[in-house]
Amino acid sequence: MDKTSALASGILRGVGGQSNIHRLENCMTRVRLEVHDDAQLDIPALKALPGVSGYVKQGVQHQVIVGPGRAAQVVDAMNALMAGGAPEVVGDAAHNKAQATARYKAPMSAAQACQRLYPPDTGVHRLRAYHRHREYP
Repeated sequence: MDKTSALASGILRGVGGQSNIHRLENCMTRVRLEVHDDAQLDIPALKALPGVSGYVKQGVQHQVIVGPGRAAQVVDAMNALMAGGAPEVVGDAAHNKAQATARYKAPMSAAQACQRLYPPDTGVHRLRAYHRHREYP
């Protein structure tokens, strides 16, 4: 069992097993979980896992900090363990970059954002025209 699978298995044990997980997702550095029963969590065991940098509870969400770039791999391994199969090894940088780009794709380009912030019919153009034709002493 590789380090990622071992970490995923340890996190699953620390949160009370697959049946206690309500929602599982990741951000860049954290495995984010929502659970059915907080009493089943073993937070000291989660913090003691090799590869875990910390633990944060924010609202109903429990966040296990695993470091940059590892969170997606750990969540994939956890999903594979919960599905009963072997975790898919994702080590291809191009695949990870494409996956991150697809998740966090900007809804509009910078030019489109500027056009929405400063449309051509704003008062800026009227002010320029006013000052251009005004005679100063």
